[in-house]
Amino acid sequence: LTKPNFKGIQADQVATLKQRDRLDQNSGATLGVMPVVDHDDLFFQDGLKIYAVNVESGQPLPGWANNPANHDGRYQVGNSRIPPRSQLLTVTLTDKYLLAVMGQTDRVAQIYSGMTTGEGQLVCLDRQTGAKKWTAEARTLPDEAGNLKEAELTGSPLVEGDNVYVVARSSKGAQFEDCYVLCFDLETGKYKWNCYIASANSIANAMMMDGDAQPFPDTTAQLAYASGRLY
Repeated sequence: LTKPNFKGIQADQVATLKQRDRLDQNSGATLGVMPVVDHDDLFFQDGLKIYAVNVESGQPLPGWANNPANHDGRYQVGNSRIPPRSQLLTVTLTDKYLLAVMGQTDRVAQIYSGMTTGEGQLVCLDRQTGAKKWTAEARTLPDEAGNLKEAELTGSPLVEGDNVYVVARSSKGAQFEDCYVLCFDLETGKYKWNCYIASANSIANAMMMDGDAQPFPDTTAQLAYASGRLY
């Protein structure tokens, strides 16, 4: 999986981040990778890259390996350099597409370095080749989405018919955050609508314990669909 890239970060911060990285690995904060297997194909992501390999050999699938836009048969998102920790890293498969939310914020790295570590985005790839079909980010939403332009996409995308549904969280200062469901068109990635779900206490104040940042897992809401309704 992707190793953190600390290039451009001050030396004292790098030492702290490396120590945090070791602690994260020892505590299991890097175990949020949830693979999907379909026949002989294995798909998974680490927050920065999506992998598509043969389940027996571990080698990249031919269509992905032959795609010049991929790096060693892997799709890489944006310029994020530190894989998000304590996040649920999932992929969603259809017959034609692979979808995932990638590049989420690493809150612990933000505390230690003050750097912006990521911006969650919804990615839709061609399942056979790994070619990017479209991406969607909160900041590119139309003005009608209001404060959702500052939200972060999270969780597992849910596909039903021609729609893709995904959870977004919008901060209300340091203490509270709102939860929404967003809907996008599966073929084009065009934003369709949003629905406010609820507000809750933010985990931001729980990130510091005894003067040390802890890798608290984000309490990510997951979506389900049945009989024409989202749950």
